[in-house]
Amino acid sequence: RLDPSGGLVWTRQVCPVNTNADITIGTLHLAADAAIPGAFLLLFRKGAFTSSPANLLNLMKFDANGGLLWETQLRPEKRYGPLSPGRQLEVTASGTIWAAHAMGFTNALPDFNQALVYKVSASGQTLLRQFFLTDVPATANGIAAKNDQEIYVYGALGTATTDGFLIKINETGQIIWSNRYGNMHFLRNGGIRFP
Repeated sequence: RLDPSGGLVWTRQVCPVNTNADITIGTLHLAADAAIPGAFLLLFRKGAFTSSPANLLNLMKFDANGGLLWETQLRPEKRYGPLSPGRQLEVTASGTIWAAHAMGFTNALPDFNQALVYKVSASGQTLLRQFFLTDVPATANGIAAKNDQEIYVYGALGTATTDGFLIKINETGQIIWSNRYGNMHFLRNGGIRFP
């Protein structure tokens, strides 16, 4: 944590190094938790693309002093894909946590091509895990939740030349509508901003 002038307040090691294990760590995602002043959530992938039990999509909640409040793992449908640099972690005003992930490595294994959405309670209990099959490898570049009834997942489909996708779901993970956009895709926060 840094103070407003950029000075270091504290650091925490969140993933202990095990020299006998795959310690590849994907992109880290941070989100503030408005329910507790200074509290925040951290999402990261530990391990490679395989479905080994040692490979985790890990979600952690910390207080303002870096104390761990809880930790949980979000299980994949098949195996984990890479974490994109977009915003894949969102906390709504109710304290509900929404996370997005996607995978897909080859057209020869179509059942691995999918986007996933997780809904987690403020206490760390997984409430929902929904997956959406795609016809090509997918990357979930982000998730945006205006509230717990209007959730948007966006990303890219394909490998070399990508199409964009945008899915609107409700609080139970059901698709309200979805769109695919040729020759473009969403990056970072997708340009989405709620008033």
